[in-house]
Amino acid sequence: MNIRELLQELGVRKISKSGQNYQMCCPFHEEERPSSGVMINYPYWFSCFTCGKKSNILGLIMHIKKCTPWCAKRLAKKYGYSKKDTGEVKKVVVISESILKNYKHTLPPWFLKRIKANTIEQWEIGYDITTKRVTIPIRDEQGKLRAISYGSNKEYPKYKFDFGSQKGKVLYGLHRNNTRDFLILVEGFLDVLKLWELGVPYAVAIMGNMLTKDQEKLLIKSTDKVILALDTDAVGQASSKSLEKRLKDKVALKVGCYPYGKKDPGEFDNKKQAKNLVINSERV
Repeated sequence: MNIRELLQELGVRKISKSGQNYQMCCPFHEEERPSSGVMINYPYWFSCFTCGKKSNILGLIMHIKKCTPWCAKRLAKKYGYSKKDTGEVKKVVVISESILKNYKHTLPPWFLKRIKANTIEQWEIGYDITTKRVTIPIRDEQGKLRAISYGSNKEYPKYKFDFGSQKGKVLYGLHRNNTRDFLILVEGFLDVLKLWELGVPYAVAIMGNMLTKDQEKLLIKSTDKVILALDTDAVGQASSKSLEKRLKDKVALKVGCYPYGKKDPGEFDNKKQAKNLVINSERV
């Protein structure tokens, strides 16, 4: 990969080679003397010794160009980038808020049928017209943008996450739960959004069907009362049983009850169904 030419296109200042590596002025803060570098064969491609910022090469491009992961990858490929060049990002990446401006477009009809316009606006749901994907910002408990999830343009999409997102450290929706008297643990984004607009704004999503150790610590730190409301399919119920064993001695734990024929909160039709999820929940 031609690192020097890529750094030059990015407008990085005072680039010099040192062995296999490159030194340069850090693009994350103002400086006149180089204090950062791109290091080959190192867990981070980019590292600054002054401000402590670390990133792989795609993260560096996204920060400088204020672009999406797909655009960053396309630019990197011009200079010989391949998957093995991504490197490892051990810290959670903070993504520039300006990226969200790229996604202010009308969402596909199937999404608008499931989620109301005011909910879409409040939760900053967008649409990437270049890749034809629904975009969902992932914010941590402090409201900082940590990742963006991209869903295929289908009625029941599979969501992918940009590199370095480390979604296993975040509970989606936690930043909007200020009181946290109790939390409802669900699997997906639409579960959180649907409960929110039906008047039950206490859900957080694990963005999958497994609660990571980091998510568990965050959950227990945030509340001492939890209602499990994972999907009713075989995988979701197996995960729910596992979580009952993990959490029953750590929080006051209940299991939510679904209306007949509903496999997750994202399919709820009215406020009564949403409220009954809480009211009829059963203690473990």
